[in-house]
Amino acid sequence: MKRTHWIWMVMAWLCLLGSTAVQAQTLSGTVTDPDGFSTGRVPGATITVNPGGYVAVSDGDGEFSITGVSAGTYTLSITHPDYDDYTMDLNMPDADKHIVLSLEGFGHIEPGSFNFKVIVTTPDGLSNTPVPGALVELVPGGYSGTTDDDGIVMFTLPAGNYQVTTSKSGYTNYTMDLTLDTDKQVVHSLEELIAASPAPVTYALSGIVTDPDGTSNTGIPGVLLTVEPGGYSATTDDGGHFGFPSLPEGTYTVTLSKPGYSGYAMDLRMNSDKYVVLSMSAGSMD
Repeated sequence: MKRTHWIWMVMAWLCLLGSTAVQAQTLSGTVTDPDGFSTGRVPGATITVNPGGYVAVSDGDGEFSITGVSAGTYTLSITHPDYDDYTMDLNMPDADKHIVLSLEGFGHIEPGSFNFKVIVTTPDGLSNTPVPGALVELVPGGYSGTTDDDGIVMFTLPAGNYQVTTSKSGYTNYTMDLTLDTDKQVVHSLEELIAASPAPVTYALSGIVTDPDGTSNTGIPGVLLTVEPGGYSATTDDGGHFGFPSLPEGTYTVTLSKPGYSGYAMDLRMNSDKYVVLSMSAGSMD
C-alpha cells in the first residue's frame, strides 16, 4: 500500500514538472524602424517585460529572445538612444511568441548634426490639408527632398545657417532663413495660385457680297454687315469683301443692308474659321 502511494506521488510530481515546463515560453521578436523590414532593423534596443523584470537587447539584425516567460499579461517597453520610447501591453499565450516592434524616431545622426522636419500645408497650417509632392530645398549644401502624403519631409543636417525654399507647381513659393543649432520642426503654408481664366476661343468670319449670280459676278461695295449678339459690324470694300477677325464661338444672326438693295439676314454657327459668299438683289429694302 505504501509503495503504491509513493508511485502516485512521483507521477504527480512529474505531471507538475511537465505543466511548469509548458508554461515557461520563449518570447522573441524583431525591432525595426517605422516602415518595417523594407527599411531596416534596429540593433541595440533594450526590451523590458514586466512583471518579472525580463530584459533583452536586440542584436545586429534587430532580433531578441527572452526565455522563461509564463503565460499571462505583461507590459513591454523598448528604449533606444536614437528613437522614441515605446510601451505596449503584451498577452503571452501558452506557446512561444514572436512579435515585430516598430520604433519611431529620427534615427542615428552624426555628432554636430541636427534633425530638421518640414510640414507643408495649405494656408491655415496644421488645421488644413497637407500638401504632398512639394519640393523643399536648402542652400548652401544643395539639400532637397519632396513631401510625402502627409506633407512631411525630414533632413539630417550639419549645424549652420540655411535658406529654405518650398515650392510646388500651382502654389506660391515659401522661403525662410534657418539657423539650425538643435532639432527643429517648421510648418510652411503654400497658397494655391488662382489660374487666370482662359481667353475665349474665337474664329474669323470673312467673305464676299455679290449680286445674285455669286462669285462669277461683281462684288458689291459699301454693304453694311452686322452680327448679333455682340454688335459687331463691317462694311464691304471696293471688291465686296468683308471680314470679322475674332468672333467667339456661338450662333449669330448676320444682317446685310445697303440702300437700293433688298435686305438680307442669315443665321450662322461659328465653331471654326469660315468664308462665306453672300448675294444681294438690287431693289427696295424690306
